[in-house]
Amino acid sequence: MIRYLAVALVSLLASAVQANGLLGYWQDTADSHAWIQFRDGQLLEWLNGRRMSASPISIDSAGGTGAELFLVRYLDDPSMVEQLSIHQRSAWQLERLIGTNTSHFRRLYGTVDLRSGSQMALRRVQPWQSGACSTVVMGFDYRASSTLAASTQSNYAPTQMLDGRTDTAWVEAATGDGVGELLTLDLSDLRQQTVNPEPGEPSVLASAEAVVLDGLQIINGYAKSPRLFQANSRVAELGLELDGRELGKWSIADTDQAQALALLPPLLLTRDAQLRLRITAVYPGERYADTAIAELQPVIHGCAQVLAID
Repeated sequence: MIRYLAVALVSLLASAVQANGLLGYWQDTADSHAWIQFRDGQLLEWLNGRRMSASPISIDSAGGTGAELFLVRYLDDPSMVEQLSIHQRSAWQLERLIGTNTSHFRRLYGTVDLRSGSQMALRRVQPWQSGACSTVVMGFDYRASSTLAASTQSNYAPTQMLDGRTDTAWVEAATGDGVGELLTLDLSDLRQQTVNPEPGEPSVLASAEAVVLDGLQIINGYAKSPRLFQANSRVAELGLELDGRELGKWSIADTDQAQALALLPPLLLTRDAQLRLRITAVYPGERYADTAIAELQPVIHGCAQVLAID
């Protein structure tokens, strides 16, 4: 009897371990704006950062050879059963069979990946070019661990990095050169609107639950003039943290020209996510130890720019 119980327990644990391979984010290979997420006993579907559905599910291992097979049962519709198969080729690929139709997804992040940062690549790429965009996004803001007090002529608040101007900047105010200072991306007031909406879609800015982030576009230093750029410290390295876990670091060139900092693959951020940027190294200023950043614009997936920020 004990032997049978042990075998049953091992089988149950094996099923749970396999099912854990589903947990995390998957992106539709035919539509990069469409994502699914397995989390906390739910299957969530996302489109352009909007959560379209959240369905309670149970997942059972169905065995298989050459692929991990699963059966997904929808608890709010017991008659609906979906088949999933995971293949590990060049990267994890998910085949989702709904009725007679098969959808293909590639794995972007799993639970362990985001905890360890093992799936995140942070790279400098060519600056993104402005172009057609299907979404207007508003409500971004930054919280800074310190900010230089405003003068009669200049304001150094974090919002200066989101105003689209190179003659303004956020400037930190910590003792020393600013290494260790933090910027937190605040998504609590995130709103978005579809440009040229389909019939039935809202045509006004509505509260959004998430945003798909391709990366950031930075203009380093106090870029108001070459003299001020050299006088103040600039960022040499910028670390990225999600919910207290380090995902990697970007090296930043010592130039006042735009630089694109890519997240590979992109990151779906829910509005309660804690995304932080930490200054981990600086280029010393010739006159001031204060480190400045003129622009640090989020780049929305498919947009190449943020169209509006307030």
